[in-house]
Amino acid sequence: MVRILHQALPANARLYCWSADNRDNPYLALLGLADRFIVTGDSMSMMIEVARLGKPLAIFALPYQRGLRPWLQRLVAAAGAGKLGKLLLRLRLLGNSRDLSAIHRQLYEKRLAVPLGHAFLPGGITPEDELEKVVGRIKQLIT
Repeated sequence: MVRILHQALPANARLYCWSADNRDNPYLALLGLADRFIVTGDSMSMMIEVARLGKPLAIFALPYQRGLRPWLQRLVAAAGAGKLGKLLLRLRLLGNSRDLSAIHRQLYEKRLAVPLGHAFLPGGITPEDELEKVVGRIKQLIT
């Protein structure tokens, strides 16, 4: 898949292939330099990181997998990964079944993002920093 993507890129494009031993990850530099972003909707951290920058963001929402896969994942989670989980992973019967559409909707409603294919918003809007609220709520729960 990476090879196909690399071949389809324009001659002046750069493709970074992540690996655990590579220390030259340009991710933070790209966050700072890019004018706008398209992020796949399966990465909550990337969507939030870009939204916090106040730069235009489009979300490429991946389809939520219904049916057997989520059921199998719940079964494996309940039973513990063990041999069954490893077998299902090898057979590619387990995969990403997180439904993050509520996060997408919230980003759209707050005008922090648009669905891919819509015109980018101008940017400059950043989400309210809710750290103090979260810390306060955690303190309430543990005291």
